[in-house]
Amino acid sequence: MVAVSDDARLGVDVEVLFSARRLSGSGDVAQRVRDVADVLGVDAGDERDVLQRWVRVEAVLKADGRGLRVDPRDVRFVEEDADDHDNDRDENHNHNDDSAGLTTGAPRWRAAVRDDADVVYRGMDLALASGVVGAVAHAADLG
Repeated sequence: MVAVSDDARLGVDVEVLFSARRLSGSGDVAQRVRDVADVLGVDAGDERDVLQRWVRVEAVLKADGRGLRVDPRDVRFVEEDADDHDNDRDENHNHNDDSAGLTTGAPRWRAAVRDDADVVYRGMDLALASGVVGAVAHAADLG
């Protein structure tokens, strides 16, 4: 997966669901989901939901540039309403927002890293193959 921008710090992450992996001795799927949920500081629930949260965090931390040197629990999310982006197009239907060319149709969100209030990350979940989750994020300076 590659993302390119000439004016934004980008991060992308893609993961295959544990239940879709064909690894011998890979251990219990439920335990792996609990392990990831523990790192994120969230309840272990649906495998797809937990891993979608994980790829969002990874995308933000990659865009941030510090990666997992930042505690994943320090990433905070706010969902966006897809209807908010219906007016983000010019007369030629080109996307006009600061979302690094992301298209509509998939859940969008905003995030911030606790120790850097001057940067907000805008992101979108990626529509990928069955058994695969992904997200892309970009940084937008507020200061």
